[in-house]
Amino acid sequence: MDTRPPQTQMPYQDSPVQFAPPPPMAAQIPQQQTRQVAPPQKPHKARLGCFSVLLLSLTSIIFGSLGGMFLAYIFLVRPAWSTPLTDQISFLAPTPSPTVVTEATPVETTSDSQDVVSAVEKSSPAVVSIVAKTTKTDILGDQISQGIGTGFIVNADGLILTNKHVVESSSGATFVVITADGKEYEVKPENIAVDSLYDLAIIKIDAQNLPIATLGNSSTLKVGQQVIAIGLALGEFQNTVTVGVISGIGRSLQVSTNNTLGSVEYLDEIIQTDASINSGNSGGPLLNSSGQVIGINTAKVNNGENLGFAIPINSAKSVLENYQKNAGKIVRPKLGVSAVELTKALSLRNNLPLIDGAYLVEVQEGSAAQKAGLLKGDIIMQIDDTKITVKNSLRKQIQKKDIGTKATLLVRRGTEDKTIEVTLE
Repeated sequence: MDTRPPQTQMPYQDSPVQFAPPPPMAAQIPQQQTRQVAPPQKPHKARLGCFSVLLLSLTSIIFGSLGGMFLAYIFLVRPAWSTPLTDQISFLAPTPSPTVVTEATPVETTSDSQDVVSAVEKSSPAVVSIVAKTTKTDILGDQISQGIGTGFIVNADGLILTNKHVVESSSGATFVVITADGKEYEVKPENIAVDSLYDLAIIKIDAQNLPIATLGNSSTLKVGQQVIAIGLALGEFQNTVTVGVISGIGRSLQVSTNNTLGSVEYLDEIIQTDASINSGNSGGPLLNSSGQVIGINTAKVNNGENLGFAIPINSAKSVLENYQKNAGKIVRPKLGVSAVELTKALSLRNNLPLIDGAYLVEVQEGSAAQKAGLLKGDIIMQIDDTKITVKNSLRKQIQKKDIGTKATLLVRRGTEDKTIEVTLE
């Protein structure tokens, strides 16, 4: 047993806990008796802290259990009254009722898009694809076929309008027309008529009761008007639809030719559109929002974006009239010459006296030109009151006239100017 007197601990002034002081001397135990050292009393605060922790722990367990049970009741059992509350929580997907079937809300379409849909549904059945089959075969021995263009039916008995360059692009090939319902019709060579004035051609197939396209009026077109193009895009994707607007009216577009003298050819009074025109679209219809054909897709500019061009349908109407009037042929008056329109560069290169006019490379035997007295090397400067230029070509001016009409030509021969009258045949 420890016989040392108890040590007096001084209270720590900053601590709120006060320890008991030693007892007074009179109350000390006699020396002959063994002194008992009183055990130090525990601070009252420590006792309260343990109790508080225990109490808080019990309280947390009780209320936590109750809260968990309550939340589980709300979110898992989902009584009717709790549905509005849980459905307002954005991160919690509401549980669908097994007795309620929710129907999808239909997508609303604007009037413009509905017009496009209606126009396409109306016109697509009359749009055809034109395929060229060559004499070559693939490794399996099958005849090679290539989609080359588009056309559209203008007569229930099988008249199809397309571009001239479509049917002239594959020399020696057999042409097949594929209708929108997948039927194939082989085209006989004698059933293809081409127009030398416009880049147009008419194909006849052996079929009846075909759907036909409705022809509109290209003289009433407005810039900004919505248009729709349909065609065999890239020679592969049948009846592809693109949408745009009319970007310009009455355009003139230079197209290349194979003339070794370097002559060029122009398409005049054509429609410009930003509707996508791809290879294979040639000959396809350009529609207005009512589904009427207002143009024939013909060309695009490769070094630009959204620059497509179409021949006005009113020009094609005159070709159809010509075809029907002449028993399945397109007949234009001919002068009977081979000519090239002069340019400044061409005249300088060939040491010619004029930079405008049509230089006669050849005068055909027995032609109207020979009968009128025209000679090889003559330069036709003017026909009636129209000056001959690259854009106003001699061929174009002649073919605008009727067979049997007379035309007055102003001709440069050497250093002299002559006036020659010719009857077109």
